[in-house]
Amino acid sequence: GSEDDAPAIAEVSFDAEKRMNFYHFFHGQTNAVMHREGKVICILMSQIPKDELLTLARAKAHAS
Repeated sequence: GSEDDAPAIAEVSFDAEKRMNFYHFFHGQTNAVMHREGKVICILMSQIPKDELLTLARAKAHAS
C-alpha cells in the first residue's frame, strides 16, 4: 500500500520531528490515524477522540 490509500476525507498532519504525514479520518463512530513507516502502512483505530488518537499515533510512530 501507499499513502494514496488514505480515504479522500482524511485530514493530513505533517510531523516535522518524525518527518512523516499522519492521515486522520473517521468511519461511523470509529476514528482512525494512518501513517507509513518505510514500506509498511500503519493504521490505528479507536473510539477515543480523534485528537487523542492522533497524539497516540505520533508517539508510537518510528521515523524511517
